[in-house]
Amino acid sequence: MSIPAQIIDGKLIGSPGWVIARTLGFDDGRALRWAPEENTTKGRLPSIGFEDVASQLANTLNTHCHISDSPAVPSVKAHVGDVVLDLDRRAEAVIGRFQSIDGPLLAHTAGVNLWFAHRSEWSIVAGAAEDGPEGGDLDVDMLLTWPNVQPTVAFERDGQYRRVSVAVHGTIVVTHEWGPLWDMVDPRIVAGDELTSLIDLGEENAADMVIDYFESATACARDFAPYFDLDEVALDRLDLVLDSPDMDDPLTAFARILGLPEEAAEVAEGWRSGASLEGAALVESKPLPQAMWNAVTTLPTESTLTARMTRLWLTRPMSYYVINGVEVAALAAGARMANQRGHRKTAISLGVLAAVTCADFFVPKKWRGQGPR
Repeated sequence: MSIPAQIIDGKLIGSPGWVIARTLGFDDGRALRWAPEENTTKGRLPSIGFEDVASQLANTLNTHCHISDSPAVPSVKAHVGDVVLDLDRRAEAVIGRFQSIDGPLLAHTAGVNLWFAHRSEWSIVAGAAEDGPEGGDLDVDMLLTWPNVQPTVAFERDGQYRRVSVAVHGTIVVTHEWGPLWDMVDPRIVAGDELTSLIDLGEENAADMVIDYFESATACARDFAPYFDLDEVALDRLDLVLDSPDMDDPLTAFARILGLPEEAAEVAEGWRSGASLEGAALVESKPLPQAMWNAVTTLPTESTLTARMTRLWLTRPMSYYVINGVEVAALAAGARMANQRGHRKTAISLGVLAAVTCADFFVPKKWRGQGPR
């Protein structure tokens, strides 16, 4: 059939008794074929219907064949103490230097409910798919676009595969994957020189497209060095972890070397839920205007001047009314003086500010929020 694909023994990814293949195709249910002699018009690449592929494989191999864009392979569960882990379930966690009020905007960016555990250094974000219809798998790529000056790290596990990604300024700069290797089925290997000579260098090639699409992301320790404080010993240890595709727990080892919270790796491995993280708060995904208001009315925990002023506005101690009272009096006096001197526009502006400041006294308490979201 000349279909370029990758195959793997199912037992390597938790599905013994299966041989699993993956390839590329079109939305109309047809798989790519490498058949240069059939593409002389330089139009759409040759293809074959997936139903025909399944029928031919079943007849040739005398076995059952299942083809789908989301194949249902048998799941495997493992027992760790009294806990049962579903090895096929996706899990992920994102680590970043987020502010304590970022939770609502992170949930809006991700588009799902999430758990947000804020820390003074590295905060952890985890999905909350079990918490209702608005929950779902956490799209870490969306959170990696968060415009953070400091690196943002994503841990992911999908079956036997693990991935770590690092982003800076909203751009992914390093990615590495662990997991069993797939074997390439390249129809060019068994093709004659007459067929292979039909492909010119630089021309779109179905076989190369499949190879490029499924190529695993790999990195070395030096790739992470610009974004983390790593000495030579740490670099050697990190290289050892990165070069071990069959390591049982690479995410925890990675987090330990880079000084990241190991709880994030445990969430990504599926050993614990986001709800179990210390200080974790469930944040619902809301439309942008509501998410922005929720962020503004979230009680910050930092010790910066902005955070202290925000806490003053939210909690309304007696000192708030004293400061605001003085501010209203000063604005009113300034407006009166500007009006006497004929600066009508300035007087109006100062008067509006005084009115807004005065109206802020009466903002309902329930609108302001009184705790972290």
